[in-house]
Amino acid sequence: MKKNHILYTLTVFLLLTFSSTSGCIDTPAAPAAFADKNALDSYGWSQVGTVEQRTIEQKITTSTSVSFNSTIVKYRNDRLEKDIESQVQEFRDQYRLPDSFEAPYITSEVQVNRITLPAGVRLPGDMMNRILESKSKEMSSENNIDGLRSSGTRQITLKNGLTVPVYTYEGNRGSGNESLGVIAIITAYESEESSTIITGIVPNGSMSVSLGPVNGTLYTIDGERELQEMLKLISTIQ
Repeated sequence: MKKNHILYTLTVFLLLTFSSTSGCIDTPAAPAAFADKNALDSYGWSQVGTVEQRTIEQKITTSTSVSFNSTIVKYRNDRLEKDIESQVQEFRDQYRLPDSFEAPYITSEVQVNRITLPAGVRLPGDMMNRILESKSKEMSSENNIDGLRSSGTRQITLKNGLTVPVYTYEGNRGSGNESLGVIAIITAYESEESSTIITGIVPNGSMSVSLGPVNGTLYTIDGERELQEMLKLISTIQ
């Protein structure tokens, strides 16, 4: 079974925090964290599906159980997806390829996870750093990104005026000539009763294909421009 590093880290923290407590400890609800609708419309993004709500209960001693509440909201860049589809269609037309030709699609995506812990406990900084580290590994695995490596830190200012660091990573999806660069981001911040973790994926560069006599660039994405737009969108989340 695949180990959930974040759940494990939270369980260890709560074990140390509540080991002398008995019974069931109440956990406040985790309100969903939404991006501003006007920003979504302006940048051509949309929410994917409905809000995912989760409650995970863990027994940390024989007499004590705790639960974590979380909400997950996902977003995708419809405008970029349409741009890629347009470039792929131009490639089909140029080389007279049939409509059945399948292209590897990818677009920018954002996931917002808000977590509440028992009794409104807040995570210490070193614990949050461990969670962010495990989140980067999780992103690499879930999105089939090879060689994901740290590439720097940026800053965004949230609607409430709080300035938070955004950690950036770079890697590749695919292999050989048919690989595409990827920029990944992670940021996190805390309020009085919850912790919010935001991750994002941005395609970057050119996707080339080689199909017998057909060799060319299927589509090109300006990852830096897309990243800047994503950061503006993330700054509206509250």
